[in-house]
Amino acid sequence: MLETLADECDALGVDLSDEQLALARERAPAATLARGDLTRLPVADDAVDAVTALHSVIHVPREHHGRAFAEFARVLRPGGHLLLTTGVGEWEGENDDWLDSGAAMQWSFHGRERSLELLDSAGFDVTEEAVRDDELGGGEWLFVRARLRG
Repeated sequence: MLETLADECDALGVDLSDEQLALARERAPAATLARGDLTRLPVADDAVDAVTALHSVIHVPREHHGRAFAEFARVLRPGGHLLLTTGVGEWEGENDDWLDSGAAMQWSFHGRERSLELLDSAGFDVTEEAVRDDELGGGEWLFVRARLRG
């Protein structure tokens, strides 16, 4: 799924964390990346062909997920692609020393059904879904590929 999307269009990756952006630059040096808040993206309207939100929306309080999805729709051109991960089930949690890094981490996500409803409300048609185990042993992730209607 990831290789196909990268081959088809230009993508934008956004994260609040400078450390995560540095890792992304190492692993995908040709990718376009920006530091920003998913509910107020630093991108013009109808500016990009694709948005990737891998393991990022899950760190936005779930009451703001609809706003994040609306932002994805705002910056995408009609027919644009979205690739994101979210939780399979509803969950919230936190860890004050995530991966022994000294950094706090928080998670907040709806279950599959509500996430898909919010995507639909934001103007997306889901084209592909896949459930994958969490590589850190914390459960499962829902990978969603969608296209903006219009």
